Amino acid sequence: MRFHRFEVYTPFPVFTDFSRVDCVLFVSPHVHRLLERLSPGVNNAGRIVTVDNFLSRGFGPEISGSADRKQLAQVGWIKPVKDVVFTLDVLEELRAEDPEWSLVLVGPGLNADPARDTPYERD
Repeated sequence: MRFHRFEVYTPFPVFTDFSRVDCVLFVSPHVHRLLERLSPGVNNAGRIVTVDNFLSRGFGPEISGSADRKQLAQVGWIKPVKDVVFTLDVLEELRAEDPEWSLVLVGPGLNADPARDTPYERD
C-alpha cells in the first residue's frame, strides 16, 4: 500500500487489516505519523517504508524556509489533477482584497515549445 496525504484522509486506512498487508509505503514522515495516530494497526504491516517527498530529492525549486503568510505554493502544478487554474482563481480572489499575495509554482514547467502544449497547459 502507498499512502500520500490524500489517502490518509479517506476512510480506507481505518478499515484496513494491516496484518494482511506485506508492505506500507509512506510518502513523507509526517504522513506516517498521522496514520499511526488515526489507525494504530498500521504498525502490524509486514514492512513499513517511509520516503521523503520529492522536494527533498531535488525535482524542482525548493520553497524558502522563511514563513510568508501571504504566499501560496502549488507542488506539481503542471499536472491537470493539481488544477492550477483553480489555484490562479484563488490567488485572484486573495489579491482583490490584498495585492501582496503571491504564488510559487514548484516542479517542472511548461514545454520550451508552446506548440507542444496540451489544452490544459494552454489554459
